[in-house]
Amino acid sequence: MCLICVDFKAGKLRIDEARNNLNEMGEQLLDHKEEVEEMLFEAENTINSVLDEYEANLTGLPFGLYDNEDFRAYAAFDGNMEELYSRD
Repeated sequence: MCLICVDFKAGKLRIDEARNNLNEMGEQLLDHKEEVEEMLFEAENTINSVLDEYEANLTGLPFGLYDNEDFRAYAAFDGNMEELYSRD
């Protein structure tokens, strides 16, 4: 394994940092470059699928915040439920 693989798997590199390092060292890695690219591609796909699932679960949030409702009134919520329900 190369330093990119070791550091990425240890959580010391983000995907973009690993890609930058790969571009800098790409010619030196020879055949291993394809393995690193595949590892980063799989990691990115995993992250995207988790984010897609998370986004799908956000629909139907209380107060309709996910539907671009103005959330400032809720951001200033101080714990007074009567005041919260009296807002239009």
